Amino acid sequence: MPREDDVLEFREVTKRFDQTNVLDRVDFRVCAGEVVCIVGPSGSGKSTLLRCANALEPIDSGTIVFNGRTVGRTKRKLYKVRQQMGMVFQNFELFPHLTVLQNIVLAPRIVKGETESVAVGRARNLLRRVGLDDFGNKYPGTLSGGQQQRVAIARALAMEPDIMLFDEPTSALDPERVGEVLAVMRDLANQGTTMVVVTHEMEFARSVADRVVFFDRGHIVESGTPERIFTNPQQERTRAFLSHHLSNVNGQRSFPGQAH
Repeated sequence: MPREDDVLEFREVTKRFDQTNVLDRVDFRVCAGEVVCIVGPSGSGKSTLLRCANALEPIDSGTIVFNGRTVGRTKRKLYKVRQQMGMVFQNFELFPHLTVLQNIVLAPRIVKGETESVAVGRARNLLRRVGLDDFGNKYPGTLSGGQQQRVAIARALAMEPDIMLFDEPTSALDPERVGEVLAVMRDLANQGTTMVVVTHEMEFARSVADRVVFFDRGHIVESGTPERIFTNPQQERTRAFLSHHLSNVNGQRSFPGQAH
């Protein structure tokens, strides 16, 4: 049974590409105010999970529930869902012919029918929030990757969504730009924003997430607090993945019960 504080829930969701189950009967839920980080190898279905949440990819079976209502497949229902889900992609997806400010105010003006003064006022506040106060009149092509991603976050927040979905938001960035984007996301988490983050940034997941989900081959292999997942994973597949990734950052790493 769903809980009153559930914002997003997957029930036995399957998604196929050709004959391959990219998502295989996935059960997954996110509560209001929760930060969930999804980690796992490339190609395991993590990004597909997010894209199915707001029906950028249709599911083959199962049910997705958002704010207590089944996510339908009609254009009208999907339109409503997408208004309430903020999505931040790997490659920014900004409109290159619009200024930063125009990128941010476009959806609130067109979709929500806000007045220009209201939309612009919120956009300027959001630019200040992501550390780009003076960038409103610049075009995306003049910005660094980290700056563009912060604009993309501000654009998603402009719709005042109930949940923010981040699809590997730092994967396309130069290493020196990663920290500025993670700092914005950390601030959102500290302010109670409901977030689902697909990420390879293990230290971010460890320090910010309320829950870490290890995903592999279309399945949730293991889920728990960062403390348990990163210090005492229960599944061998989780141990192998984390041992490899954490050793790349911190030197050799092993877990209880794992051979040295």
